[in-house]
Amino acid sequence: MRSLLLLLPLLLPSSGLAPALPRRAFLAAPALSLLSLAQPSDAAVKFCPPKAANCVIGVFSAPDAGKAAAQLDAVLRAYPQEGHKESGSLVDGGGNEVLSSEGGRTVMEFRSAGTGNFAKWMNGGKPFVDDLEAGVEGGVATVYSRSRVGDSDFGVNAARVKWIGDRLEKEGWARK
Repeated sequence: MRSLLLLLPLLLPSSGLAPALPRRAFLAAPALSLLSLAQPSDAAVKFCPPKAANCVIGVFSAPDAGKAAAQLDAVLRAYPQEGHKESGSLVDGGGNEVLSSEGGRTVMEFRSAGTGNFAKWMNGGKPFVDDLEAGVEGGVATVYSRSRVGDSDFGVNAARVKWIGDRLEKEGWARK
Protein backbone atom coordinates (compact mmCIF):
# COMPACT_ATOMS: atom_id res chain seq x y z
CA MET A 1 0.00 0.00 0.00
CA ARG A 2 2.85 2.38 0.85
CA SER A 3 4.40 1.90 -2.61
CA LEU A 4 1.07 2.76 -4.24
CA LEU A 5 0.90 5.96 -2.23
CA LEU A 6 4.41 6.85 -3.39
CA LEU A 7 3.40 6.29 -7.03
CA LEU A 8 0.15 8.23 -6.78
CA PRO A 9 1.70 11.68 -7.39
CA LEU A 10 3.28 10.32 -10.57
CA LEU A 11 -0.03 8.99 -11.83
CA LEU A 12 -2.18 12.01 -11.02
CA PRO A 13 -1.08 15.01 -13.06
CA SER A 14 -3.15 17.45 -11.00
CA SER A 15 -1.84 16.35 -7.61
CA GLY A 16 0.63 19.24 -7.42
CA LEU A 17 3.24 16.84 -6.02
CA ALA A 18 4.78 16.01 -9.37
CA PRO A 19 5.11 17.79 -12.69
CA ALA A 20 1.92 17.47 -14.72
CA LEU A 21 2.17 15.04 -17.61
CA PRO A 22 0.49 15.92 -20.88
CA ARG A 23 -2.88 14.18 -21.11
CA ARG A 24 -1.79 11.70 -23.80
CA ALA A 25 1.42 10.87 -21.95
CA PHE A 26 -0.54 10.38 -18.75
CA LEU A 27 -2.94 8.01 -20.49
CA ALA A 28 -0.09 6.10 -22.04
CA ALA A 29 1.89 5.82 -18.80
CA PRO A 30 3.29 2.29 -18.37
CA ALA A 31 1.96 2.05 -14.81
CA LEU A 32 -1.55 2.42 -16.15
CA SER A 33 -1.12 -0.32 -18.73
CA LEU A 34 -1.94 -2.83 -16.00
CA LEU A 35 -5.52 -1.57 -16.18
CA SER A 36 -5.81 -2.80 -19.76
CA LEU A 37 -5.16 -6.42 -18.79
CA ALA A 38 -8.86 -6.95 -18.14
CA GLN A 39 -9.57 -6.94 -21.87
CA PRO A 40 -7.34 -7.59 -24.89
CA SER A 41 -6.68 -4.43 -26.90
CA ASP A 42 -7.70 -6.18 -30.11
CA ALA A 43 -11.16 -7.12 -28.81
CA ALA A 44 -13.78 -6.74 -31.55
CA VAL A 45 -16.30 -5.21 -29.14
CA LYS A 46 -15.39 -3.19 -26.10
CA PHE A 47 -17.43 -3.53 -22.94
CA CYS A 48 -18.63 -1.19 -20.23
CA PRO A 49 -17.88 -2.11 -16.64
CA PRO A 50 -20.95 -3.02 -14.56
CA LYS A 51 -22.85 0.06 -13.35
CA ALA A 52 -20.57 2.41 -15.32
CA ALA A 53 -22.03 5.92 -15.49
CA ASN A 54 -19.61 7.09 -18.18
CA CYS A 55 -19.84 4.36 -20.79
CA VAL A 56 -22.53 3.36 -23.30
CA ILE A 57 -22.84 0.65 -25.93
CA GLY A 58 -25.37 0.72 -28.74
CA VAL A 59 -26.04 -2.25 -31.00
CA PHE A 60 -27.78 -1.78 -34.33
CA SER A 61 -28.79 -4.16 -37.12
CA ALA A 62 -28.44 -3.06 -40.74
CA PRO A 63 -31.09 -3.78 -43.37
CA ASP A 64 -28.31 -4.69 -45.86
CA ALA A 65 -25.15 -6.24 -44.41
CA GLY A 66 -23.23 -5.43 -47.59
CA LYS A 67 -23.76 -1.69 -47.14
CA ALA A 68 -23.54 -1.62 -43.34
CA ALA A 69 -19.91 -0.51 -42.95
CA ALA A 70 -20.26 2.31 -45.50
CA GLN A 71 -23.53 3.53 -43.96
CA LEU A 72 -22.12 3.52 -40.43
CA ASP A 73 -18.99 5.35 -41.58
CA ALA A 74 -21.13 8.00 -43.33
CA VAL A 75 -23.23 8.57 -40.20
CA LEU A 76 -20.15 8.86 -37.98
CA ARG A 77 -18.49 11.35 -40.34
CA ALA A 78 -21.73 13.39 -40.49
CA TYR A 79 -21.64 14.01 -36.74
CA PRO A 80 -21.67 17.82 -36.42
CA GLN A 81 -18.35 19.43 -35.50
CA GLU A 82 -20.23 22.10 -33.55
CA GLY A 83 -21.96 19.43 -31.49
CA HIS A 84 -25.71 19.13 -31.04
CA LYS A 85 -28.35 19.96 -28.45
CA GLU A 86 -29.72 17.12 -26.34
CA SER A 87 -32.32 18.00 -23.71
CA GLY A 88 -31.26 21.63 -23.92
CA SER A 89 -27.56 20.97 -23.31
CA LEU A 90 -24.75 21.19 -25.84
CA VAL A 91 -23.10 17.82 -26.47
CA ASP A 92 -19.61 17.62 -28.05
CA GLY A 93 -19.29 21.38 -28.60
CA GLY A 94 -15.50 21.02 -29.00
CA GLY A 95 -15.76 18.92 -32.13
CA ASN A 96 -14.63 15.44 -33.07
CA GLU A 97 -11.91 13.72 -35.02
CA VAL A 98 -11.69 10.38 -36.81
CA LEU A 99 -8.47 8.80 -35.52
CA SER A 100 -8.67 5.68 -37.69
CA SER A 101 -11.10 4.01 -40.02
CA GLU A 102 -10.43 0.71 -41.73
CA GLY A 103 -11.96 -2.70 -42.18
CA GLY A 104 -15.39 -1.67 -40.90
CA ARG A 105 -13.94 -0.27 -37.64
CA THR A 106 -13.81 3.46 -36.82
CA VAL A 107 -12.16 5.09 -33.82
CA MET A 108 -13.05 8.69 -32.97
CA GLU A 109 -12.33 11.29 -30.32
CA PHE A 110 -15.00 13.74 -29.12
CA ARG A 111 -14.42 16.91 -27.09
CA SER A 112 -16.68 19.01 -24.90
CA ALA A 113 -16.70 22.76 -25.45
CA GLY A 114 -14.62 23.21 -22.30
CA THR A 115 -16.72 26.18 -21.20
CA GLY A 116 -18.82 24.57 -18.47
CA ASN A 117 -18.15 24.88 -14.76
CA PHE A 118 -16.87 21.32 -14.43
CA ALA A 119 -14.37 21.87 -17.25
CA LYS A 120 -13.28 25.13 -15.61
CA TRP A 121 -13.03 23.76 -12.07
CA MET A 122 -11.91 20.21 -12.64
CA ASN A 123 -10.10 20.25 -15.98
CA GLY A 124 -8.37 23.62 -16.07
CA GLY A 125 -10.82 24.99 -18.63
CA LYS A 126 -9.82 22.32 -21.13
CA PRO A 127 -12.45 20.21 -22.88
CA PHE A 128 -13.26 16.75 -21.62
CA VAL A 129 -12.34 14.07 -24.14
CA ASP A 130 -14.35 10.93 -24.88
CA ASP A 131 -13.50 7.98 -27.09
CA LEU A 132 -15.82 6.24 -29.50
CA GLU A 133 -15.21 2.96 -31.27
CA ALA A 134 -17.65 1.57 -33.81
CA GLY A 135 -17.45 -1.61 -35.80
CA VAL A 136 -19.58 -3.70 -38.11
CA GLU A 137 -19.61 -7.45 -38.34
CA GLY A 138 -22.20 -9.47 -40.23
CA GLY A 139 -24.53 -6.49 -40.64
CA VAL A 140 -24.54 -5.70 -36.91
CA ALA A 141 -22.89 -2.50 -35.72
CA THR A 142 -21.63 -1.96 -32.20
CA VAL A 143 -20.99 1.61 -31.06
CA TYR A 144 -18.96 1.98 -27.85
CA SER A 145 -18.55 5.44 -26.30
CA ARG A 146 -16.76 6.18 -23.03
CA SER A 147 -15.37 9.13 -21.12
CA ARG A 148 -11.62 9.12 -20.94
CA VAL A 149 -11.51 10.36 -17.34
CA GLY A 150 -13.92 10.40 -14.44
CA ASP A 151 -16.76 8.13 -13.45
CA SER A 152 -19.70 10.18 -14.73
CA ASP A 153 -20.45 11.95 -17.99
CA PHE A 154 -23.83 13.58 -17.30
CA GLY A 155 -25.38 11.55 -20.13
CA VAL A 156 -23.08 12.79 -22.89
CA ASN A 157 -22.07 9.34 -24.16
CA ALA A 158 -25.69 8.18 -24.19
CA ALA A 159 -26.70 11.31 -26.13
CA ARG A 160 -23.92 10.67 -28.66
CA VAL A 161 -24.90 7.04 -29.22
CA LYS A 162 -28.57 8.08 -29.42
CA TRP A 163 -27.73 10.64 -32.13
CA ILE A 164 -25.88 7.97 -34.12
CA GLY A 165 -28.71 5.45 -33.60
CA ASP A 166 -31.34 7.97 -34.70
CA ARG A 167 -29.44 8.58 -37.96
CA LEU A 168 -29.01 4.84 -38.55
CA GLU A 169 -32.75 4.29 -37.98
CA LYS A 170 -33.45 6.84 -40.72
CA GLU A 171 -31.41 4.54 -43.00
CA GLY A 172 -33.62 1.57 -42.02
CA TRP A 173 -31.44 0.15 -39.24
CA ALA A 174 -32.98 -1.37 -36.09
CA ARG A 175 -31.80 -0.99 -32.50
CA LYS A 176 -31.04 -4.28 -30.82
